[in-house]
Amino acid sequence: MRSVFLRLFLIVGLAACDTEADLSPGEAYDQARAAMMDRDASEAMKLLRTAATQGHLEATAVLADTYARGQLAPRAVEPNIQRSEGAIILPIRVLPGQARRWARTFGALMEDRLAAEDPDTMLLQAERLFDQDRRSPAPDKYVQAISLLTTAAERGYASAAIQLAVKLKHTDLEESERWITRAVELGHPQACLMRVTLLKNEDVILESVRDLGDYLARMGACKAEATIAGVAFTYVVNVSSAAEQGDADAQATLDSLETAGVLDHFPELAGSWAATSPSSPEPSP
Repeated sequence: MRSVFLRLFLIVGLAACDTEADLSPGEAYDQARAAMMDRDASEAMKLLRTAATQGHLEATAVLADTYARGQLAPRAVEPNIQRSEGAIILPIRVLPGQARRWARTFGALMEDRLAAEDPDTMLLQAERLFDQDRRSPAPDKYVQAISLLTTAAERGYASAAIQLAVKLKHTDLEESERWITRAVELGHPQACLMRVTLLKNEDVILESVRDLGDYLARMGACKAEATIAGVAFTYVVNVSSAAEQGDADAQATLDSLETAGVLDHFPELAGSWAATSPSSPEPSP
């Protein structure tokens, strides 16, 4: 009986190994991210090693950092995670030898790929240099980062063009607009919206019907219905809430929205407006 269980254990273990071996580096890394969000540190580390062994650059960096600090945090591989979701820090045994091993691997991979002018690697290194410059200001790091982004953008990498636009906005507005326009031409899905909000109206503040109409017209040119509805919905909800509390100006604004034909030009907002507009009073008997 013991030999039967042993054979079953080996079979299951080998099957799991085969499954992981079949994963591409990117797939393994994505699954590691999911495992971290599920707070499964063991599975996450296993998948990170699978990705790193196949040369996944970010996985090697995460492993080096995790083994050095003894902590695996989703934010390390999922920068867009919302703070509202709470901090997730998974304890990992500190292994200095493994930290050095993966740090060396990361350095070698980075050097090779930068020499080959791989755009993804140039973007990653630029982000690391900007981070280092923020923590310990050093003009040479900023210059190096801008140079890397410029090279990647010139090779047609839209994400690099967007980053250049953001970084140059306060120092060279003309160059900033040139690169965000280039990102639009390259077809980056967020570039058009960024060109509107980043360069034309950094902080979207809607204080009148005219503001709303102008903003929607610019957003509409980007064909971004979800964003249009999101921003306008917030505006309409705020105005409707004030109107429900008896604010005459707010009620007049709601009436003006309809009169101005905003809803006619942007029918996707009609439902939002109807859902938040104060109910009409019942007619007198």
